[in-house]
Amino acid sequence: MRRDRFVCQMCGDRRSRIKVNGRMRRNFQVDHKVPLFKGGEEFDESNLWTLCIACHLEKTRSEVRERNAAKNAGIL
Repeated sequence: MRRDRFVCQMCGDRRSRIKVNGRMRRNFQVDHKVPLFKGGEEFDESNLWTLCIACHLEKTRSEVRERNAAKNAGIL
């Protein structure tokens, strides 16, 4: 997160804390650019980036749909 200067690498959000379900939470999380199920390296720093909660949730939902579609097609 320090490397990315605590800025979401997808949308540019700079807010350090946001209200989630009535509680103040840290806004940033570390995510794998290339998901592990697609061969991304778990501990390779070049595969990690800082995302805000909203972007991380959106990206994760998209990856879950993609992974489920691949499983249903017999690819995974």
